[in-house]
This record gives sequence, structure tokens and C-alpha cells, in this order.
Amino acid sequence: MSVGTHLGSHSAFLVLGEKGTRRFLGEECERLAELLPDGTVEESYAVDLDVAVSPGPVS
Repeated sequence: MSVGTHLGSHSAFLVLGEKGTRRFLGEECERLAELLPDGTVEESYAVDLDVAVSPGPVS
């Protein structure tokens, strides 16, 4: 995903207001540009799946 999409998926900075959010995104993009020169982020996610089985109708 693009760096912008990655950063946009984290909502903690949204409480900073428009000016603060722009500043935050700009600073983060600068930092990440050094680490991710192609502008993309690859993330792995761990997912837990719980399944419950119903015994069916009671006679």
C-alpha cells in the first residue's frame, strides 16, 4: 500500500485538527521516504478466527 494510505489507516493523529494533521503527515512522509524509497509499505496481519458450532434444535 502507499505510504499515504498506510498513514491514513491510523486515526490517532486525526484529533490534532487540520493543521496538526497536515504537519504530522508531512513529517511522517519525510521520515518514511528515507526508509521506503519506493513509497510503499508492506504489512503482515495476524488474524484469529473463532467458530462456534450450534448443537442444533432441541427436540
